[in-house]
Amino acid sequence: MKKITLCLVLFCSFVFGSTAFSEDSSAQLLLARSAGSYLGIFEYIRVFKYSNCGYTMPKSFPSVDEVLVSEVIPVIQPEYRDEIKTSLISIKPELSKQANEIVSGMIASARKDYDDKTACGVAASIMGDIHGRASQKWESDKAKYGWKESKWKFLAK
Repeated sequence: MKKITLCLVLFCSFVFGSTAFSEDSSAQLLLARSAGSYLGIFEYIRVFKYSNCGYTMPKSFPSVDEVLVSEVIPVIQPEYRDEIKTSLISIKPELSKQANEIVSGMIASARKDYDDKTACGVAASIMGDIHGRASQKWESDKAKYGWKESKWKFLAK
């Protein structure tokens, strides 16, 4: 199970982080990687909620697109916002495919060790843990590296 969790986080970080800000500062790359992990977990949760274990996760979660628009884009420097949107659109099919494979594998792995209800609970717990970690990392990195309009007002004068 830990291996699946690690693969999920590393995959999201690599895919999203390597596509945006490829020529920008390390701070923006760190922000992009953190955003990628954060956005990626929402796709994994979406897939999980539509699986036969979805009932174990009663909380509703926003979609990747909703999180992108409401939480990620506002803290990205304005000149990179279109690049982020384009990058996300181009990798969404691969992310969905990967999410289906990982979630299916995680549930199947849990079912080898537990009955169906327990296996679903274990898998939901892992998803919740990953979401929590990605959220904490995102909030921390957003505070450190996120674009804030007031930081850049002096440049406009």
